[in-house]
Amino acid sequence: MAVQHFRLPDVGEGLTEAEVVAWRVAVGDEVATNAVLVEIETAKSLVELPSPFAGVVRELLVDEGRTVEVGTPIVAVEVAGAEGEGDAEGEDGERRDVLVGYGPGKRASRRRRPAAAAGADGGSAP
Repeated sequence: MAVQHFRLPDVGEGLTEAEVVAWRVAVGDEVATNAVLVEIETAKSLVELPSPFAGVVRELLVDEGRTVEVGTPIVAVEVAGAEGEGDAEGEDGERRDVLVGYGPGKRASRRRRPAAAAGADGGSAP
């Protein structure tokens, strides 16, 4: 088992900080992927953040009412089957950003060819 740190994500509004308004979990709670962990407030809105992984909450790293910068670790979750201590990362060790409300997702292993490149061959079949 390993402890993973969930960092305050950029909630897509171009803001650099948010206030932790209310924790929806407590130390010792078991959480599922996409379960709401915390409610934050930015200058533009109130947002619920989902968990990027399943496990047991080991530590709330930010007190309610505190404003923190994007990227600050806010909660530590013990995750079964993971080695060591770290942040929410993909299997290849690359950091995966979590979109608010969508949770972590698998990235496509293949990219689509841009439409401009697809039409550049004059429309002939390969």
